[in-house]
Amino acid sequence: MSACVIGIDVSKAELAVAVTPGGEQWTSETAPDAVDRLVARLAGLRPQLMVCEATGGDEMPLAAACAAAG
Repeated sequence: MSACVIGIDVSKAELAVAVTPGGEQWTSETAPDAVDRLVARLAGLRPQLMVCEATGGDEMPLAAACAAAG
C-alpha cells in the first residue's frame, strides 16, 4: 500500500486539497468551522505527509488546527 500524501493550496477564501494515491480532490472554505471539518476528514486519511502552501499567513489557522489535532 502506498503512503498517503496530501497537498493543500491556500488562498484567502478556500483551501484546495489533493490526495495521492487515488487522486481525490476537493475544496474547503477557510471559516473556522470548515477548517475543523477539513482537519477531521484529513485525520481519517491517516496521511504520512501533508504539505501546505505558505501564503502570507492565510495558512496559519489550518496549520494550527492540524497541529492541535496531532
